[in-house]
Amino acid sequence: MKEILKFKNLLFLSIIILLSSCGKTIDVDDEEEYITNRTRFGGVMSYKGSPYTGEIVKYVDDEKTQLEWKKTYKEGKLDGQYEVYNKNGQFEENVTYKEGEVEEEVKYTYYDNGLGYQKTTYKDGKKDGLFEWYHENGQLRSRGTFKDGKQDGQWESYHENGKLFY
Repeated sequence: MKEILKFKNLLFLSIIILLSSCGKTIDVDDEEEYITNRTRFGGVMSYKGSPYTGEIVKYVDDEKTQLEWKKTYKEGKLDGQYEVYNKNGQFEENVTYKEGEVEEEVKYTYYDNGLGYQKTTYKDGKKDGLFEWYHENGQLRSRGTFKDGKQDGQWESYHENGKLFY
């Protein structure tokens, strides 16, 4: 009987620990003392000693109004979106992870006026997927696809007024 009671208590405690680290968002600045990040070395992200599941965010400012980055973890490994924002709060990079491995990366660059300059998709470190390039007035300049770092298929180019060039 005592063994069954011990088992039930252990099971209950395990469930509480697991639920306390599941599906929540934590601010890296507020919870830094509880976070152990060993993902760069093939390990896992831990929060309070357990593999973390949920989002971790970092803000640029003390008021927590502007994100610097946001990462999603599942069982201690990057899994889902890792988003990076520039100093103006604009989306700069989006990396999709699956079980700790990069699946796709999309980078955004901007003109000084804040309008989009370029959107590039990468796989395995090479341009692969949709590529868009914009005029300084925000109109699309060029759109096409890369495959394994090389232009692939038909590309479209546009004048600053948005009309198709060729």
